Amino acid sequence: MSDTLLGISSEYLYIHKKPPEKVSNYHKPYFMAFCPNDHNIENSRRKLIEKWERSRSNEDQLSKIEEIGEIENYRSFWDFNKIRKVFKVFTKKSYFVPEVSDHLFFKHGFYTAEHDIPYQQRALLDLATSNKVWLFDTNGYKKRLKILIYDIETSQFDEGKTNIPIDIIGYSSFDIVFESEKNLDNEEFSFDIVDCPSFDENIDVKQFISRNVDEEIDNLYQICKIFKNHDIISGHNILGFDKLRIYSRISWILNN
Repeated sequence: MSDTLLGISSEYLYIHKKPPEKVSNYHKPYFMAFCPNDHNIENSRRKLIEKWERSRSNEDQLSKIEEIGEIENYRSFWDFNKIRKVFKVFTKKSYFVPEVSDHLFFKHGFYTAEHDIPYQQRALLDLATSNKVWLFDTNGYKKRLKILIYDIETSQFDEGKTNIPIDIIGYSSFDIVFESEKNLDNEEFSFDIVDCPSFDENIDVKQFISRNVDEEIDNLYQICKIFKNHDIISGHNILGFDKLRIYSRISWILNN
């Protein structure tokens, strides 16, 4: 991938000037499985595959496995000079990794590893080491990003209430220019913000004010269009509050 990766979630890669792409197009969630020293890993893996292929019920943890990888050599975490034979167990969803790992440990006698790595970090690390993509890597070229900072105000917020009118949406928009590159042979990395507005500059703060539901619908429509035209969206607690409130309010309006 030659494009600049701006972010990642458990489901999507966010690429500069492109629609979101599914992470599954580039990466699959997995953990490592290996055997106690007195077990033969070839036989243990073969028996696991046979049980997995027979699993049909959704209640069977083995049915959450997407693929069982080939046996490979892996350096021990505790003794870096020791080589272990392991195989990867790929799951259908990233959040299946911990429970399938526990199942193989408690029910099938396998040791497991790398089951507690947050999936976004796992995917970014693997994509980087396979030289597919590095986060915010522009390959030495200058890239311009459109930044949006926003906040909402509600006068009827109540804990547990989902249908909350959004009275005010305030936002500011500006551009930054940055460039970055890496040299893995020399282990050199650079990231420079070339141009960014200072606090001394007048950056307009704009507001959408809703006096009734019709104005609110129009304001929500306008802010969604603004969201689509920006590369990075930021603000105080927007993931835990603002984004959820906007999503909940739009969902309620569309269904009523």
